[in-house]
Amino acid sequence: MKRDEGLSILEVIISLGVFSLILVVISSLQLTIFTQNRLSEARASIDQRSLIVLRNFATEVRAAQTPYDGSFVLANTTADTVSFYADINGDDVIERVRYAVEGGILKRGVIAPTGQPLSYDPANESVASLIQNVVTAAPYFIYYGTSFDGSTSTPALTQPVSPADVRLVELHLQIDTKVRNQEFRTLETRAMIRSLKNK
Repeated sequence: MKRDEGLSILEVIISLGVFSLILVVISSLQLTIFTQNRLSEARASIDQRSLIVLRNFATEVRAAQTPYDGSFVLANTTADTVSFYADINGDDVIERVRYAVEGGILKRGVIAPTGQPLSYDPANESVASLIQNVVTAAPYFIYYGTSFDGSTSTPALTQPVSPADVRLVELHLQIDTKVRNQEFRTLETRAMIRSLKNK
C-alpha cells in the first residue's frame, strides 16, 4: 500500500496554532521589554532633571549676598516663594533670583540689575519653568534660623518669616512623575546661606 506524502489538514492547523502561540508569546515579551525600557528612561530623565534643579537651587542659595542697593540678602521668604540676591553665573554681577511654585510648576525668575544707580526692575525678570506637576501644598520653602543644629528635630521658623531671621532654606516638593505605577517623587534639599552663617 502506497502512503500519500505531505501533511494532513489537521497537522497544518496544529502547526499554525503552535506557531501563532509562539509569535504571541514573543510579541508580548518584546512589548513588555519595550514598555519597561520606556518607563525606566522616563524615570531616569525625571530624576536627572530634578537633581540638576536641586543642585542649582542649593548652590545659588549658598552664594546669596548683599545686593548693590544695600538690601538684605533675602528679599522674600514666603511658603511658596523665596527671593534672594546672588551672582549666579560667575560674571561678578549680583542678580535677584526668585524661586516660586505657581500653578503646580516650580519656576525660577532672574532679574539682572539695570540703571544708574543699579536697581532690580521686576519688569525685566526672565522666568523659566523648572519642574512640572508639583502636587503638594505649601510650604514648599521652609526656613530655619540660627538655632538650626543640622537635625530634623530643629523647628522651622513659622510664617510669616522675617528674611533677617533666616540662615538656612529648605526646598521640599512632591511631584507627580506621570509615569505609570509610579508613586509621587519627593524632592528636597537644604542650603545654608554662607554670607549669613556667622551672623
